[in-house]
Amino acid sequence: MPGYYSDTFVALKRLTPEMENLSKSLNARITDELRHLVQLQHNHIAKIYGVYSCTVDSEVRSSLVTEFGTKGSLKDLLEDKDTSKFNLTWEMKRCLMLDVIQGLSAIHRESALGFHGNLKSQNCIVDGRLTVKLTDFALASLLDPIRQARREQKFKKEEEKTDEFYKELLWMAPEKLKLECPEVQNKT
Repeated sequence: MPGYYSDTFVALKRLTPEMENLSKSLNARITDELRHLVQLQHNHIAKIYGVYSCTVDSEVRSSLVTEFGTKGSLKDLLEDKDTSKFNLTWEMKRCLMLDVIQGLSAIHRESALGFHGNLKSQNCIVDGRLTVKLTDFALASLLDPIRQARREQKFKKEEEKTDEFYKELLWMAPEKLKLECPEVQNKT
């Protein structure tokens, strides 16, 4: 969901109620992690401005405030069949790939995070200059347990194993795939 922060167009990523409940118990760790993320600056990493909270109908709602990708996600760009907007040549695709590599390198070398943890085409935003920036790596201590629980639920239910589910697994790091989805390993 888009919004404005200090005259800057930003993306607001709503924290789910389960994230908010977990964040109450991990408050000190999350605050420390968020401080590092706000200070993290790189051309290929989406800027994180902080967390916005408001009260709606006596319920506190929180959102992560991040840089907005004016061209959408890398997935949107790569899957768009309308060549009137962009005709992505292999040279342009190579540049997009190098942007992802540079963002990952910065996370691995220059941040306290050490790894992305949720790399997929939807989590790579594209700005107006066709620069790819990594996003949705934030607050791993908050998001990882929730993502893992959701993945386990989907994997147990045969009807939830849609093409989207398997496409998400294609973007997962092999070492993470082995840890989180051992059933996939057994099916090969």
